[in-house]
Amino acid sequence: MGKSHSPLPGATADVRDAKRTGWVLAGLAAAAVAAYWNSFSVPLFFDDTASIVKNESIRQLWPIGPVWSPPAAAGTAGRPLLNLSFALNYAAGGLGVWGYHAVNLAIHVAAGWVLFGLVRRTLWQPRLRAQFGPAATELAAVVALLWVVHPLQTESVTYVSQRAESLVALFYLLAWYALVRSDDMDTGEEARRRWGAGAVAAVAAGVLTKEIIVTAPVVLFLYDTVFLAGSWRGAWARR
Repeated sequence: MGKSHSPLPGATADVRDAKRTGWVLAGLAAAAVAAYWNSFSVPLFFDDTASIVKNESIRQLWPIGPVWSPPAAAGTAGRPLLNLSFALNYAAGGLGVWGYHAVNLAIHVAAGWVLFGLVRRTLWQPRLRAQFGPAATELAAVVALLWVVHPLQTESVTYVSQRAESLVALFYLLAWYALVRSDDMDTGEEARRRWGAGAVAAVAAGVLTKEIIVTAPVVLFLYDTVFLAGSWRGAWARR
């Protein structure tokens, strides 16, 4: 998830860092598959009935109106991006449960990857770099691994309609990661602006997924205050 703050100098170190990152990402995906491979046959039940089985708004992708405005009776009411994800699943495989579980797992893995990048770049920040920078990749990998396989994540991965949780978590982490990248002085101003716009877009996507994203601006501002700008006045002025 980027290397511009890496304490390892030189082109050879960059190659080593890229290889280590690749191994970490592959390892996180493998750990997730190992933890959840036996859940792909879990049937649709409880809230899945309203969100998927009886949700007529996911039966076709076009016109987009019904998909984007699910009825109040659907478990996805007020969450159009979540509803769209179920519509795509239905278009690909009807009510076959395997596809829904595969997408849930892919979302969870992606969130773990973004978390790895976020933690590593946090440990590369000036106030933490001296103590944690040399081991940032390893420490971030452990944190992300705990995220991927922790039992508290089970419901959001294996209970299909709880995709709302894992999907909004992905957008939350993407916004957080993009904020950090937008503060990276090793990249050009245009790139930093794009990352800033990406953070806004990720929060907007979260708004269309689940209401908990409302906390993201506050959390990101606090993170900015502590790790990036150094003060709340600085964070306010810069953002």
